[in-house]
Amino acid sequence: MKTNQRGQILLIIILLSTVLVTVALSVSQVTTQETKIAKLEEDSKRAFAAAEAGIEAQLKKAVNTSTDIDSALLPSLGNFIKSGSKASTASDDPGAQVYKDIRRDDQYTFYLSAYKQLSAPSYLGDLTFYFLQCSSSTSCPTTQPVIELTFIGTNNTNIARKLIDPTNIMHNTAITTDVIPTSQGAFPALGQHFKYKTDSVSINANVNLMLIRVLIPDASANTMRVVIEGSSDLPAQGQTITSTATTTTGVAKKITLFQSYPQIPADLFVTSF
Repeated sequence: MKTNQRGQILLIIILLSTVLVTVALSVSQVTTQETKIAKLEEDSKRAFAAAEAGIEAQLKKAVNTSTDIDSALLPSLGNFIKSGSKASTASDDPGAQVYKDIRRDDQYTFYLSAYKQLSAPSYLGDLTFYFLQCSSSTSCPTTQPVIELTFIGTNNTNIARKLIDPTNIMHNTAITTDVIPTSQGAFPALGQHFKYKTDSVSINANVNLMLIRVLIPDASANTMRVVIEGSSDLPAQGQTITSTATTTTGVAKKITLFQSYPQIPADLFVTSF
């Protein structure tokens, strides 16, 4: 009888020991995981802070330059950042087409010359405009849109305005000098359908800026999607800054910032009484 009791006690001790060891291991594992997670979050914050610092530093530099993200840039974080972390700036080259949604009475400043080099035009060619987007080739809004173009050149004699008014809402039909003709049923690439397409507008060497102002937009959206298509690749309309910082433990953060070139306020060329 006593032997049986001793066996039962031994079994209970073994079971309790097993439970205690299991609990201890579980607690240890949870603690280790939480420590790793806390370390990962800390390294992630450091990498993000370093990438942000790279963006701020690169904003002060020119296109096609770079900034090293190291202890010289970040004395407080440099020892935690892996060598080779960089921020760089590149032109946002649009190719031959630019899409822009413009609200009523608002405008978009389109650069026909390289930014900060307005005395050296970077685009000579033709421009064609598509607007009033349709859901399909057979379904288009009934809106009667009007768009105003203002061209600004290198001298005070080279400032001109053109009107795109397909349904003659704002101009006399006898006046054709400052009105750009349009046709219907134009459907450019990329699966976009537009009701109107203008004739080609030639850009000469003295034109540096073009302001696109929507006077009457798509009534359903209060905006107008305008596509500018060039006869060759169009100038960059902004720059893209990319900053990547990696910690010594291998945690990486990448930030990409698009910075549009400065926009001229819509009311600058509008006279009010």
